Formats: sequence, structure tokens, C-alpha cells
Amino acid sequence: MKIAKALLGIGLASGLLMGCGNNNGAGDNNGNRNNARPVRYNDTADNNDVRYNNVRYNTGRTDGNNNNNNVRVANRIARSIVDLKEVKQAFVIVTNDNAYVAVLLDRNPNDKLDKKLKNKISKVVKQTDPSINDVYISENPDFFDQMSVYVNDIRNGRPISGFFNQFNDTIQRVFPNGSR
Repeated sequence: MKIAKALLGIGLASGLLMGCGNNNGAGDNNGNRNNARPVRYNDTADNNDVRYNNVRYNTGRTDGNNNNNNVRVANRIARSIVDLKEVKQAFVIVTNDNAYVAVLLDRNPNDKLDKKLKNKISKVVKQTDPSINDVYISENPDFFDQMSVYVNDIRNGRPISGFFNQFNDTIQRVFPNGSR
């Protein structure tokens, strides 16, 4: 009987002690399991920014940063655009699956960069390089001059990191809210 009382006392004591114990190693059991991540608003100023070596595209940011990590001059696309009778000269820079086109129109009275000509240029760009999804076109003279500088810098081997932020700022200014 003494043994039964002792076992009962030990069993009750251990039951009480287990109820008061922490689950330290298990972590938070009620965590968010839908794989949603918090949205990060305009925090590109920290050192956690996207690097220029094509790593970490999906940062969850909503700051309009285009993450234009693959920057290249598209001479073949530019030549195809210049083959259009309305276009005198063109500069094209491709970033990832976006093409940014600066055009100088052949100033015939009927030549203007209307929706019809933009669609025509966009079609030429996508036919020349099927990896392009979005085409941004402008005949703004300042944009044309700036694109000329960027194209020459890239051709001359200037590191893209030297003008990367300036390029993104130019794109945001000329094409606000991703307008084409």
C-alpha cells in the first residue's frame, strides 16, 4: 500500500510538473502557414538591396524599382525599328524581359508617335526578340539623348553599376507607373 501511495504521489507530481513546463524547443506553433510574406514598402535605401549579379529578383518590394539587373544594348532590335519608314534613328536597351526604345522619327508630315506606330514598333521588337514581354517607347528628345549616352557607355564597357540607378530614375521619369 505504501508503494501504491508513493507511485500515485510521484505520478501526480510529475503530471503537475509537466503541465507547468515550457515548450521551448518547438517554436511558435501558431505561425503563419500560408507562405505569405509581409510587403516591404520603399526600403531600397538599406544594404539589403538587389545586387547587380542577378540574385534576389523577388524582394517583395512595391517601390517601382524595376530590378533592371540584366542591362544590354539591343542593336539588332534598333536596326529592325529603323527599317520602319517612319523611324530615322532608334536606341534600344533591354533589361530582363523589358525593352526601352528611344526613337527619332523621320519628320514627314504624317509621322507621329501615335498608338498605331507604337504598336507597330512594339510588334517589331517582339518579333526580333521573342523574350521581350513589355516594350516602352518614347520620342522625347531628352530621353533619346540620355539613351544615346547609356548605349555608348555600355558599348564602351563602362560598368553598368556606375549608372544603374540613374538609368532606373530616367525610366521612372519617362514612363511613370509603367506607362507604355
